[in-house]
Amino acid sequence: MHRQFEQVVVVSVRTTCWEKGARPEDEEHEIIEIGFCVLSMTTLEISRKESFLIRPQRSKVSEFCTLLTTLTQEQVETGIAFPYACSLFKHRYETDSYAWASFGEDHRLLIERECLVRQTPYPFNALHLNVRLLTTFHLQLVQAPSMFRTLSLLGLPPQEGRRAGDAAWSAARVLAFFLSRLRRFPE
Repeated sequence: MHRQFEQVVVVSVRTTCWEKGARPEDEEHEIIEIGFCVLSMTTLEISRKESFLIRPQRSKVSEFCTLLTTLTQEQVETGIAFPYACSLFKHRYETDSYAWASFGEDHRLLIERECLVRQTPYPFNALHLNVRLLTTFHLQLVQAPSMFRTLSLLGLPPQEGRRAGDAAWSAARVLAFFLSRLRRFPE
């Protein structure tokens, strides 16, 4: 098996956010946490659930954001710089050597945008799999489902926690579910 297909790095991000219409004019959505885990393509086992808190540069964590993510401004201020997180992904975890996935295209787009804004090299491989789109096609849905609905439709118990690492783990479970079904087809 070619190295880039030995495993899939599954990623989820959390960003600063506000209630509709409440975003301060001088602030913008910014990544404050990147969670990830690794899905083995040979065993479909999930491992290495981790996350990095990212110190925001252009926004603050709102009360609304804390309600959704459990993250506070004080917590993210102890985080690392986004460029350093990208360097860790590339050099420690070799994320540019493997395919990667996320539950929705927005995670990929947010990381790409943040890399552009911060003039940071993109740390991931070009092979990206949108697990939410895969779910929508497989289940023949009219609208892309939420993670909670996806887990329910597939009969998988929901993952506890609202942090990025928890979401990455859930996305990896969904991807493993579909891959296990594909393996049942004869060659």
